Amino acid sequence: MNGLPRHLVSWMMFGLFLFMGLTLLMAAETWPWRARIVPLAIVGFGLVCAVVELVTPHVGFLRQRLSPSGLMDLTVESNLPAAAVRLQAGIALGWLVLLIAGILLIGFYMTTFTVVLAYLRWKAKASWLRALVTATVLWTVFFFGLGSITTVPWPDPLLLQWF
Repeated sequence: MNGLPRHLVSWMMFGLFLFMGLTLLMAAETWPWRARIVPLAIVGFGLVCAVVELVTPHVGFLRQRLSPSGLMDLTVESNLPAAAVRLQAGIALGWLVLLIAGILLIGFYMTTFTVVLAYLRWKAKASWLRALVTATVLWTVFFFGLGSITTVPWPDPLLLQWF
């Protein structure tokens, strides 16, 4: 992104998030109302944040409080070489792909537990006990809390369809 003007990057990010949000809303259009609560909340919050990001350079008190430079800062605040930054970005993308693949293969709830446990153990260097307790608490909140508040039509996991 060395050749792109910084204001163009902000608009490109806004367009990307707008596209993703509208895609999510269109996919959830046929869902029952309780299933649409989470996508509506996520997209609504995301759109508010994106609009604030775009108007901040043009509104004096917002510019002073939120962004003295007037633009979204996408720079890395370190002296890491470009190859190390690309490696870190690739690792983050790998975790995202792992999360999505896990949801498709073994389901949302099992993937939540597994990915949280793996991330806390290997990336955050947490002890096994802390990682297990945190993953279990999060799974419990998702399974009982999210499951009782909303009705999300999760797809049937591909691997579990064999049993």
